[in-house]
Amino acid sequence: FGKVLAKQVEAGGCCLMISAVFGTCAGGMTMVPALSDFTFMTKDAQMFVNAPHTISDNQKLARDFSSGQFQNEVSGQAEVLDTEEEVLSKIRELVLMLTDDTYGCCEEEELNRLITPTEGDTRSLLRECADSHLFTEVCASYHPEMVTGFMKLNGIRIGVVGNASALFDENGEKTVELPKGLTAGGCKKAAKFLRYCAAVDLPILTVTSADGFAPLEGTEKELPAALAEMVKAFSEAWVSKINLIVGDTYGSAYLAMNAKAIGGANMVFAWDGIKIGMMEAEKAANILAADVDAAGRERQAAEYEKRQNSVEAAAARGCVDAIIAPESTRKHLIMAFSML
Repeated sequence: FGKVLAKQVEAGGCCLMISAVFGTCAGGMTMVPALSDFTFMTKDAQMFVNAPHTISDNQKLARDFSSGQFQNEVSGQAEVLDTEEEVLSKIRELVLMLTDDTYGCCEEEELNRLITPTEGDTRSLLRECADSHLFTEVCASYHPEMVTGFMKLNGIRIGVVGNASALFDENGEKTVELPKGLTAGGCKKAAKFLRYCAAVDLPILTVTSADGFAPLEGTEKELPAALAEMVKAFSEAWVSKINLIVGDTYGSAYLAMNAKAIGGANMVFAWDGIKIGMMEAEKAANILAADVDAAGRERQAAEYEKRQNSVEAAAARGCVDAIIAPESTRKHLIMAFSML
């Protein structure tokens, strides 16, 4: 068994490794899917190191640590679908996206196609931009505030990491509000995905709208290390990297999402009208003009907004290469990845 694991480690980055769990995967055998690039389970499958009834306090916790739901939504070890047929279909989709050069390629007339993004819907934006509207998301239910997946732009295969503030249905209606700001789990998810892209030489697109950090328990307990892990993954990925800024983004959260300053993006595009800066203008005014009246703080905030937080100011500082209209996003991304 040790020799099998050693061979799996040796194959890492050399070939696509996918695990599918259709029954029970227990004990040390869980290292096999963990060493794979992608893992899928059926909803009735089980994966665990220790049987749930042997875990301390589980009678009180009443959690099934072996269930697909736990492995999907809590541990992030596997993506779960209902049936074996659905698992195999998702694997085929993933294999085609990552290995078939003709899968989803666009027609020539699609090169300059304009898009109509839904405000705040990162997943819809990626489908709009992708060749043939094909975006293959992975681990969608694990920390959905961080989107990871694959798409093609004029036939160029791209890995995508993006912020999402909500989930939407097929009609574009908002269904679930997600944590506002970066989370520890989302950063870990992004870092793991970025390491895969770097290992197989896939260019990386980041869709950024990181408005600070989510005020959760995990923020204080885990976020510094998780942020550092993601920043390191961006910095060490020697592949073409583009940052598309689609929403207001501030401070260290902005830096962590593939900013130029961390050795990240080769090119940065930003939608017209967004804000990029150290902090929100009102918060800055409360610090800079703490000893003046409300009217004075309001004037200070307006001045700070114009001087520090506008997308034009970011472009003047060299943090943004081009300010673009949202509908022209696809053709700008194609231009950039084709050039790089």
